[in-house]
Amino acid sequence: MKQIRRRMYGEYESLFSFVRAYLKQCLPHERKFGENTIRPYKKALDLLFAFVKVQKNMPLSKVAFEMIDRNLLSEFLDHLEKQRNCSQKRAIIG
Repeated sequence: MKQIRRRMYGEYESLFSFVRAYLKQCLPHERKFGENTIRPYKKALDLLFAFVKVQKNMPLSKVAFEMIDRNLLSEFLDHLEKQRNCSQKRAIIG
């Protein structure tokens, strides 16, 4: 499994660490995105990962891309709407 993950995420051990590196390295340095652009992406992904961690009852290091399917995203948006009082439109755009 570790070899499969290594192939999927390159040098990163998990989807979470891969996404973190993308937000910290690729977006600001390669894509030249500013902090004001990156911040909403980071916040949305933090909320998603926290939701997945609770729903799947597992550490972030074990969360895989395959776990994030249409049903889970729908549940996540419902969660944002009900628990955080965000409309789905507001939840998506920050």
